[in-house]
Amino acid sequence: MNSKMTKIATFLDGNFFMIVSEFYKFQHEKQNYLQFNGLA
Repeated sequence: MNSKMTKIATFLDGNFFMIVSEFYKFQHEKQNYLQFNGLA
């Protein structure tokens, strides 16, 4: 059996996380920033 695997990678920079965090601060019902301390 001959199979090929395709690998796909994504890159998320700090700007993406800042936009998501600001959405939760200003638009979401919780009105709080997200904490990403565990990702560093």
